[in-house]
Amino acid sequence: MDPKHKKKLRGIRIPLSNDLTVCELWDPLVQALLFTPKELEELERSKSPISRLLDAIETKGPDALQRFKKAVEHVKPHLLDLFNENTEVKGKFLECFNN
Repeated sequence: MDPKHKKKLRGIRIPLSNDLTVCELWDPLVQALLFTPKELEELERSKSPISRLLDAIETKGPDALQRFKKAVEHVKPHLLDLFNENTEVKGKFLECFNN
């Protein structure tokens, strides 16, 4: 994955984690060829499935962010604004580290 895409994904990680589940993304992720059903089963058994999924997306190739974005669009289209280049997400947690 391109470093700027990694940075973008990491910058929107908290809102994605708060609003998505592996279960609801299952079919779109398999259809996008990002994950196999076996990989998703393993992720679901972990302590933090969506966090592990976001980590794994970074290893899925140069177009992984675009394919993930399409999967998100199928289940939570309101989250697409997070992926815009100019969108910056800063919560109180993140601001602690930026001061």
